[in-house]
Amino acid sequence: MGACAPWNRFDAGVRILELKGSLRNFSLPGIVQLIGTCLLLAVAAHLGAPSRAPAQEKKVSLSFTKELLYNMARDNEGEMTPEIIDRLRGLSPDVADVRILRSGGHITLEYTVMAADDLPVHFHLTLEKMALYRMAAAREDIDGMLRILRPAVEKEPLILGLAYRFNDHYSIVDLTIDFGPALQAWEEEEMKKAAAAFVPPPPPPKPREPARPGEEAKPAKEPVPEKNESRPPPPEKKLEPEPAQYLSAKKLDKTAAPLIDGAADEKAWGKAAPHSFTVRGASGTFTVTMSALWENDRVYFLVQWPDRDENAEHHPWVWSEEEKQYSVGKEVEDALALQFSRDGKLGDCMLSGESREADLWFWRAARTNPVGAAEDGTLIVSTERLAGASFYKAKNKRTVWVRDKRDAGTAPYKSQVVDAFEGEKVHRYVPREPSGSVADVEAKGRWKNGQWTVELARALDTGDEADLVFKSGREHHFTAAVFNKRERSEHSTSKELMLKLE
Repeated sequence: MGACAPWNRFDAGVRILELKGSLRNFSLPGIVQLIGTCLLLAVAAHLGAPSRAPAQEKKVSLSFTKELLYNMARDNEGEMTPEIIDRLRGLSPDVADVRILRSGGHITLEYTVMAADDLPVHFHLTLEKMALYRMAAAREDIDGMLRILRPAVEKEPLILGLAYRFNDHYSIVDLTIDFGPALQAWEEEEMKKAAAAFVPPPPPPKPREPARPGEEAKPAKEPVPEKNESRPPPPEKKLEPEPAQYLSAKKLDKTAAPLIDGAADEKAWGKAAPHSFTVRGASGTFTVTMSALWENDRVYFLVQWPDRDENAEHHPWVWSEEEKQYSVGKEVEDALALQFSRDGKLGDCMLSGESREADLWFWRAARTNPVGAAEDGTLIVSTERLAGASFYKAKNKRTVWVRDKRDAGTAPYKSQVVDAFEGEKVHRYVPREPSGSVADVEAKGRWKNGQWTVELARALDTGDEADLVFKSGREHHFTAAVFNKRERSEHSTSKELMLKLE
């Protein structure tokens, strides 16, 4: 929504509110102001000044290579999903984000395109796996491709038109997307904001009364200002910044190192100095307690937080008796994420609106806990478009792209697709032995009596450039995030903390 267009429907609404304010003060200056404003509106309408709002429709081109279509159809376990998403976004410049959902032989591509800088529009394209094979094998068959794609288009009300073309190595699907519903919601919201912020102009001063013969002219009475409930409140007092929170890691001397089993009953933890802090966000506001220990080559963490329920299942396959197939269940696992700055401060929130990277440890109750690991990776936050990333509105109104990227190696779980009936509910993710840098972090959690206890351990220096090197006497900035049966950005996070290996 460009700032260079001074006249549009939003501004017209404000002008109308101003006219109403002028009519209440039906005087000569008010009439002059009314006539002037009407003339300005008429001139703007006559000249056809550009609107700040984007167009009601947009043509979006989706590109597919033959290899990409085959990979999408064959990726039953979801191992190639991040790579496929990168390719889908990289080949389609109109697309801001893509998600892939699989259910009973159907693949749904959830695309996000931008009607404006801060107005995302989502639409779906659901295809059978066999349709992808046919698209890959008969790319130059225009009529055949249209027949394959038409059922998917008819199910999505935001798609107004469809065309297909083949350009060298690419199968290109041209869609016309309806931005109308999103724009209408945006305009209604803007008008509400304008009405709430509008302050009627003050009445014009009364002219002086003419003086009678032999009398001095009486000065006009100063108008008494009316109470205005919409007047902005006084500025808030600036709060003093919170003091830095330190987590002190004591060095293990002759005491045996703790076992990473989620029990936290070892003698070593009794010698640690626990530190408590508050996390706030979509998963609630509560206190987390954390302890740390270290020895010559390893560092250990103990994290505990309250949780009334144990959630150790993540989007399982749920059988539908009516459809005779599985669909993705709603259950979401509990999780813990620790992110360590590799250089300098980290900031309290990934939505602060600044680009940065951090060493990310991600423990998940359903996907990583069964094999005693946490995924080691990198959290990337960028103010520029980032392939394979989700995007959010930052606190400073900018758009940021957020992506967590696994380190190299084999992840501690894989997804599975179940076609034939194997039970009312089947695990969608199954454990497997991890390897490589992604398996650097050992982790195990236990839920008991309304509390999660998670123990983690990692080498001080893994040799991987993506990992933080823990050093004695140095302050390491980090934050903790807790997910209570939530995912993506719906977590509760801490203020920035500092770890020091004593």
